[in-house]
Amino acid sequence: MPSSMIHILLARKLKPDMPIPFMVGSLAPDAFNGTYLEKDKNHFRDLPDRLDALRGYAREADCKNEFFMGVLLHLYADYLWDREAVDLYKSGYNDNSWVASYRENILMTSNWLFHRFDWCDGLWRDMLSCPDGLLYEFRGISKPDIRGYLERNYALLTREKLEPSKLYTPEYTFEFVERAGEGFIQLTIDS
Repeated sequence: MPSSMIHILLARKLKPDMPIPFMVGSLAPDAFNGTYLEKDKNHFRDLPDRLDALRGYAREADCKNEFFMGVLLHLYADYLWDREAVDLYKSGYNDNSWVASYRENILMTSNWLFHRFDWCDGLWRDMLSCPDGLLYEFRGISKPDIRGYLERNYALLTREKLEPSKLYTPEYTFEFVERAGEGFIQLTIDS
């Protein structure tokens, strides 16, 4: 999965007016409180054809509901990121020892993006104060799970300013956002 700020950057690219339910929805699938196996199922990683599952979800999703369109965007971004960035990264490891270093790199990327753009702090504050009526339960994720995820990530992003990751460079990140945005538009057209 890409970092929270890569999800936010992608969501902002597609909806520059940054509707809060859409922005929160673009993070919501990672608010999962269960095991990694359950999270993988939540993200359709357990299915043989993940893209087909995403197309099915896109057909069933309420396209007028900003929150659920944000969720779909998140799931598509994770699908693409897993295929490109994660698979490339973990190919150099024979076990799960890659996870800690990977997480450190995506945190660096997220933190750098947060401090790079002057709109980020205000957006996160708006997401943190999003009324419950604009949040939805999603595949085992509760409203308190979503709020807790937002609070934890905001605390990480504001803790200190980090340099960008040398692995997921700003150039790589911005190129990924472009590809993911184009792919998401095509997914929603095709579905």
